[in-house]
Amino acid sequence: MNTHDPIKISEVMLNELNYLGGCTIQIWHRMLDVVRQVPRHVMVYLSDIHTDRSKDYVNHCCIKEVFRSKDFVTHMEEQEGEIHKVQALNKRNSAAFNDIRPPTIEDLRFYSRPNEHPILFEDLYLRDVNMASMALEESRDLDFSEANGVHLFVLVHGFQGNSFDMRLLKNNFSLIIPDALFLCSNSNEESTEGDIGEMGVRLAQEVVNYITEWCPGNTLGRINFIGHSMGGVIIRAALPYLEEYSHKMHLYMSLSTPHLGYMYKYSKLIDAGMWFLKKWRGSQCLQQLSMTDTKDVKSSFIYQLTNKKGLNWFKHVVLVASYQD
Repeated sequence: MNTHDPIKISEVMLNELNYLGGCTIQIWHRMLDVVRQVPRHVMVYLSDIHTDRSKDYVNHCCIKEVFRSKDFVTHMEEQEGEIHKVQALNKRNSAAFNDIRPPTIEDLRFYSRPNEHPILFEDLYLRDVNMASMALEESRDLDFSEANGVHLFVLVHGFQGNSFDMRLLKNNFSLIIPDALFLCSNSNEESTEGDIGEMGVRLAQEVVNYITEWCPGNTLGRINFIGHSMGGVIIRAALPYLEEYSHKMHLYMSLSTPHLGYMYKYSKLIDAGMWFLKKWRGSQCLQQLSMTDTKDVKSSFIYQLTNKKGLNWFKHVVLVASYQD
C-alpha cells in the first residue's frame, strides 16, 4: 500500500472532516435542547462571561486616580485637556496596551486600533479613605441584584430632546437586568427651554405617579437615575421632591451634564450659540445654566441648586463627561 497516495490521503481527511461535522451537529442540537429548557440560565451564564471579559478589556484602556480627601472639591488644572492627551498617548504607546485583544466572538469593527483607541480617565472620590488602595486595584461594581425588590431606572433626556433619545440606553440595560422597570421621562418634552426648577417638579410628579402605578406596596427595591446633558440637572432639581424615597436611591449617573453651568465656557462657538438661543428663543434654562438669570451669582439657580439635598442619598454617584464639559 502506498502511504503517499494523494487519493488515499484525501479520503482519510474527508472521513475525518465528516466525522467532526457529525460531532459538531450533535453538540449543536444538544446545546439547543439546553437553551430551550433553561434559556434564562444560559443567557445569564454567557452574559456574565462576556461582562467579565469586557471589563478586563476596558480596564486596560483606563487611567485611574483616587482622591483620598474628604473634601471632594478639587482644583481643575488649566491644561487638563493637554495633560490627558499626553497621558493617553503614553498609554497607547505602552507595550502592555498594544498586547491586549478584544473579547472573542465579537464584531471587531466596534474596536479601534491601539493607536486610535479612546482612553478613559476615572477619578474616584471616596468618603472612606481606607478604601483608596482597594479602589486603585478595582472599582466597586454597581450591585443591581434584586434582593430587596425591583429596580426602577429613570432615564431623562436633555435640552430640546425627548424620551426616544434614551431608548438605546434602555435597551442595553434591559438586556443586563431584564426584570427591571424603565421610565423614559416625557413630562418635559415640550418645555425644555423653560425653568429647570419647574421641570424638576414635573419630573418628580412623573416618578411618583409611575411608582404608584407600577410598584404598589413594598415591591420597589431601588431607584436609579440616568440623565443626559441638561437631564442630569433636571434630576437634581427633582430630588428634593422625592425625599420619601431617599432610602431607595441607589445610582445617580449623568452623561455630559453641565453641573457647574456654562459661566466659564472655553469655546467661542458655544458662547455664540448660547447667546443666540437666549436672545432668539428666550430660553430661560440657558440663562440659568449660564448663571445670568440673576445679577448676583450666589442667587442664581445653579448656585442655589448646590445647596439642595438629594445627591447625598445615593450609594453611587457617577459623572461621565469629557474635560470640555
